[in-house]
Amino acid sequence: MRIVDRMVALTPKLVGPPRTTYNKPHIALGTTGTNFVWFHPRKSASHCHMHLRLDGQERTDFLQQLEDAGIYSGPRGKVIKLRLSEKELADHEELVKAVLAACEKQSRE
Repeated sequence: MRIVDRMVALTPKLVGPPRTTYNKPHIALGTTGTNFVWFHPRKSASHCHMHLRLDGQERTDFLQQLEDAGIYSGPRGKVIKLRLSEKELADHEELVKAVLAACEKQSRE
């Protein structure tokens, strides 16, 4: 859950505060647009699975950057599937923040 809290804190707040929705199978994150991240935290795992809604060329670019950083990620339909540990988040915080900003921007379009 610490990863989810840190990701929410990294979410851009220019257009409004982050909105989290806690459901039984996942935690959804959005701002003023549609939800753009779905977290699937595990009880005993040191990482968190998530899906980020990002489409187009930006998705391809960010997938390459995530792969270069050594973060497990891949395309899944119109989302990026991502597995992120606390250490990876700490080491690549600026990259994750940029991905979240791009997702948030697309959610309002």
